[in-house]
Amino acid sequence: MNGTNVFIEFEIIRESIPSLLSKELDILIAAGKRIFVWSKDISPTMMRLHCANTPVDIPKEEREKHKKAFDMRYDGATYQEISEATKIPVEQLGWYISNDPTRQWNLDDWIADYYVKDSAVFQKVDAIVDVNERTVERFNRRGIPGNVLEPLK
Repeated sequence: MNGTNVFIEFEIIRESIPSLLSKELDILIAAGKRIFVWSKDISPTMMRLHCANTPVDIPKEEREKHKKAFDMRYDGATYQEISEATKIPVEQLGWYISNDPTRQWNLDDWIADYYVKDSAVFQKVDAIVDVNERTVERFNRRGIPGNVLEPLK
């Protein structure tokens, strides 16, 4: 996918298992993408509220790696030393260090912003993930990459 702004239909977010969805969103973020959620029927506030109230279970090894990076930086280690010890790329260390490893994560932590799906937002779109084949087809004809995706269950 070219560009950085990926728009995902809220229905996919709502119907997916949070832990599976978070892994997919991690892949997009690691590829330098910004994730936006949109819907024609639901307001941005309600989408944010849903995502903020949807907890995500982080695997134990990920929490331990996060805690180790956080503690090493607190003890004065350099980014290079932390990267070598934890196998976290240097570019991603800022996030690990600036976020408390013990807090509860929710889906909102992966999402940049929420929009109503209308023509005013279409100019920001670089790629879409949608459940509706007709929507994806319309964007593909305009040169915007799109994927039809069923909710992750």
